[in-house]
Amino acid sequence: KPVMVKEIIERIDFNNCNFFLDGTFGAGGHTNEILLRGSKVIGLDNYKKSETIALKNKSINKKFDFYQSNFKDIDKVIKKNHITNKFDGVLLDLGFSSNQLEDEDVGLSFKYDVPLKMNYADYEISAYDILNDYSEEKLEKIFSDYGEISNSKKLAKFIIAYRKTNEIKSTFDFIELLKKSRVNFGSNRINFATKPFQALRIEANNELENLKIFLVKIKQFLNFELEESSTIPMDKFGEIEDFNTESEMFVLFNSDWWRWDYFHQIITASLN
Repeated sequence: KPVMVKEIIERIDFNNCNFFLDGTFGAGGHTNEILLRGSKVIGLDNYKKSETIALKNKSINKKFDFYQSNFKDIDKVIKKNHITNKFDGVLLDLGFSSNQLEDEDVGLSFKYDVPLKMNYADYEISAYDILNDYSEEKLEKIFSDYGEISNSKKLAKFIIAYRKTNEIKSTFDFIELLKKSRVNFGSNRINFATKPFQALRIEANNELENLKIFLVKIKQFLNFELEESSTIPMDKFGEIEDFNTESEMFVLFNSDWWRWDYFHQIITASLN
């Protein structure tokens, strides 16, 4: 089920917003609702299995086009496909989808004992590489920055010692390591492995850097001006998913970035 789709649709003025970019197509839930209102949508997703869903959409709705690409490469997509119109609205549903969570080939779930991958599109770095090859300093940084684990130094040190005699090959291997580390992961509301898994996923998919790249590029493809002082509300990735939701929504139309988060403090990051 798409996140907050009713609230999104109700807020959009479809008299003035006729051409959308859905930068995280997923299963097509948000795109389909926009298409039902008669607007044209360009859908992007670098998760391979989204293309199958998108092709079905394309066969029944001529106002929809899909390109298998990360949203950070929006400039390349536009140039390659000779897209001349500018976007009236942009939608990003950050994080991961339920399809990806249940996909054993991706390896995001605690339920399956599968090889440590955690990336959506065969990136060069996998969770296996991170856990078995990263230095103690790099491990500490990603668990601190992307997982907001207060004992990230203790966890990083334990991983370095553990892997001297154990190869960390699967999701269950990693869960067993976390149990043996005796690190306090700081929340009784979510599974103790949630934050460490989240940190690995963000690093393996280069999620923060991809978002930063996109925010710089997208300005030139909008059908309206953004003031130089404009900011986009952004939460720290750890706080976004600390309450065990799957994703965070960003929508841009009528010169206004907006998002929903009933639980956490907003920080801002400049578009410049």
